[in-house]
Amino acid sequence: MNKFQNYQVHDFDPKTASNELLEKYFVFIEDAHREEFPSYPIPNRELQKKELMTINPYRLRKRWVLGDERDDFIGYAFVSYYSEKAPEYETNKHVAMVNIIVKKEYRQQGIGTILFKLLIQDTKKMKRTALDFWGSRSEEHTSELQS
Repeated sequence: MNKFQNYQVHDFDPKTASNELLEKYFVFIEDAHREEFPSYPIPNRELQKKELMTINPYRLRKRWVLGDERDDFIGYAFVSYYSEKAPEYETNKHVAMVNIIVKKEYRQQGIGTILFKLLIQDTKKMKRTALDFWGSRSEEHTSELQS
């Protein structure tokens, strides 16, 4: 029996997500924020929602969530690429900026690996050769992709 059979990875597009799914997203992100930055206030949800819904012509963004049979969020992956319209495109066209978040109680079970492999697949499809990790639990660092 696969220990992940009750988990599913879904594309997450905030512009088409239901209000219920957006609520789960915000609860998940806010919990991660509380863990990572316990002394900082939770960012304003309306401002975050506005940012999520705004198309940035300089960035291509993709998001995935990993959920259980109730569709509760267990993990989240995000990738952002500079678009050809971005002033810094020529300098950074090889870079994929990525972030992975896994709920604390589900860590060390391979969920981050599932999400990381998804990011790698997408990054290779987009012909990017470097990952710039940012966010949870680490200093910003960059990793070169091997073919």
